[in-house]
Amino acid sequence: MDWNDLGPIADESSVDYLAAIERAGQQEERARHMEIGKRNAARSQQVLDNGTIGDMLLHLNSPGWLEANARAYFHIGLYGTADDPAGANWMMLWFGRNQRIFNNIVRHTEPGDRVLVIYGAGHGNLLRQLAEDSGFYRVHDATRWLDPTAEPSTLDAAAR
Repeated sequence: MDWNDLGPIADESSVDYLAAIERAGQQEERARHMEIGKRNAARSQQVLDNGTIGDMLLHLNSPGWLEANARAYFHIGLYGTADDPAGANWMMLWFGRNQRIFNNIVRHTEPGDRVLVIYGAGHGNLLRQLAEDSGFYRVHDATRWLDPTAEPSTLDAAAR
């Protein structure tokens, strides 16, 4: 189902958002985003160290984790400038990759099929959105199956 290529992006440097951060002087902003990421990774590691695989799946499918993950990608999209939009260019690849993955899922299923998609956690938010928005699938919250009594995981999803 996966696809991971530069697609129509001809110049790899045009998606190098780390270099664009340097050019645009966005190091402090990146440092703030990295701190958020470190706190969230520490929370995930805590769940992994002290829980079960089911606990980790519940954590990675929680509304808080999904929101924090989505915001992290939107931060990447803002790196660079209007004239040097490397972050936005990288996000075109990310959104495009997820669209291609979703298209492959659709092409390999039929109406009425029950589908379980197990994918890297960073893809979850977009694949869910594509499945819901497409109208091809009725999406069920994974927490319902993992532990319907669980409290949502709390993560730092701070806005800009």
